Amino acid sequence: ETLLALFPVLDRSKNISSIAMSISEDAVLWSPLVQLMSSLVASKGRTMDHPVDGILVQQAAGEVYLFMQHTVPGIGSSKYHLDREIGLRRYTMKLDRLRTLTAAG
Repeated sequence: ETLLALFPVLDRSKNISSIAMSISEDAVLWSPLVQLMSSLVASKGRTMDHPVDGILVQQAAGEVYLFMQHTVPGIGSSKYHLDREIGLRRYTMKLDRLRTLTAAG
């Protein structure tokens, strides 16, 4: 079995703000980060977007659904980014793509 973690990432040394994933077989050693989508830096060094708990696998459709909260209330603001998406959104990834990404880890 494999553990999969989704989390917001802010790496000031590389000027990267994103939602990423990592995998582990033992919860001690983790794979290098796989950036799934970029984000923006919000106040206090947080990302404006956060993943929502877990993923949903639809075996019959061969798809994986990931849920992201864009412009998280209390963290992000659309005040200065009027074109920013706000709210919960579902993203779809092909199950074969997820298998490829996790096999590479």
